[in-house]
Amino acid sequence: MNTTLIKTKLGKTIMLQFDVHSGRPYDRLNTVVGTKAVHEGYPSKLYINEEKLDWSGHKWLEKEKYNEYREKYNHPLWEKLKTQISDNSVGHGGMDFVMIYRLIKCLNKGLPLDINVYDSVLWSAITPLSVLSVAQNSASVKVPDFTGGTWKNNNNTEMLREI
Repeated sequence: MNTTLIKTKLGKTIMLQFDVHSGRPYDRLNTVVGTKAVHEGYPSKLYINEEKLDWSGHKWLEKEKYNEYREKYNHPLWEKLKTQISDNSVGHGGMDFVMIYRLIKCLNKGLPLDINVYDSVLWSAITPLSVLSVAQNSASVKVPDFTGGTWKNNNNTEMLREI
């Protein structure tokens, strides 16, 4: 198991854990933590930091309340593709279908892909950079800017505009 801490140029911290060897049930625990909420994925659960809450018990939302938030903030693409997802019984809760749908749509229409070559290179570089850090007694390792600074521009893909 390896834990990699990534500090972004904008001061955000990402904790990335790689563990395919521990004996435990499968999960896709993806956690996003903000100042007012926490979402943990698979199984999906949500915590909302409401000022009026009794702080004696930090608890995940009950299923009914969670479903209200999910319905309110559900991406329109999920609704648009709901029938195709269920008809094709694809993996990862339909995400595989959405990713393939988006790839084919972008290629057919000549649109920029949702992930570009620079993102792909960066994602691929994390493993060797982590290995280098471990070899240097967990020293910090700079991540090269593969974009030449273009990451600062808002990548307003169609996926973000489909809302």
